[in-house]
Amino acid sequence: MALANSTRGLPNGGGGGGSGSPSSSAEPPLFPDILELNVGGQVYVTRRCTVVSVPDSLLWRMFTQQQPQELARDSKGRFFLDRDGFLFRYILDYLRDLQLVLPDYFPERSRLQREAEYFELPELVRRLGAPQQPDLRSLIKNPYFLRAQSVLTSGQIRKLENATCFMRIL
Repeated sequence: MALANSTRGLPNGGGGGGSGSPSSSAEPPLFPDILELNVGGQVYVTRRCTVVSVPDSLLWRMFTQQQPQELARDSKGRFFLDRDGFLFRYILDYLRDLQLVLPDYFPERSRLQREAEYFELPELVRRLGAPQQPDLRSLIKNPYFLRAQSVLTSGQIRKLENATCFMRIL
């Protein structure tokens, strides 16, 4: 009976606001400390403090300025966001420590920047828009480069390596 007025112990992140507490009408229902998010079909479980770590972002407004029953839910009660679920992992990683860490070969940079714009994360948008230095090591690990390497002569590969090194000096 003690959990009837609390969303913390409920599965899938809480109840739909049916609290029987007399004081519940004066204060909005609270979000649980652990949130279950369905982003484009990908399920993420994270702490509320993570998604609200950037003030004035879309997620901050959703989980601080709105009530749980105002947000879209999926059929299992998880908060639903109709965005790219694969790219959201990088958004969530950024929100955890405000660091941008991407794989060496990441062709989705412009799409991730668009997601960062949607979630209103200006510092992440800025970092994603910064020009990247070419990295020969990541280029060589790229599967497309490895296929192209089989048709290149050793002289052409040396020219490519020299050009990449020259570009780093500039």
